[in-house]
Amino acid sequence: MYVGSSTHMVYDMNAAGITAPIETVYTNSRLSLRLSAQAVKAINRIISLSGGRITASEAVRRAIGTELARMERQTNGEKLLVQKQNGEIRELVFVR
Repeated sequence: MYVGSSTHMVYDMNAAGITAPIETVYTNSRLSLRLSAQAVKAINRIISLSGGRITASEAVRRAIGTELARMERQTNGEKLLVQKQNGEIRELVFVR
C-alpha cells in the first residue's frame, strides 16, 4: 500500500508571540492499494445504489467516513440502530 500526501502545519501563537505546531494537516492524499474481487464488487454496488452519481474514489471516501463514525460511536459505548420499513428497530452489532 502506498499513501502519499502534501502536508501543512497548523500553528498556535501564544501571548509572547511564540508559535508551536498544534497539528499536521494532510491534504490531497493519494492512495494506491490492491482490492479483492469482493471489495471491488462492494464498491461497484455502492456506486450502483447511488444511481451512478459517484465515482469509485467517492465510494471509498464515504465507506471510510462511515466506518470511522461507527468505530467512534462503538468506542463511546453507543449503539447503532436501524429501523425496518415495518417500524421494527434492530441493533447493528459489529464484532471488533
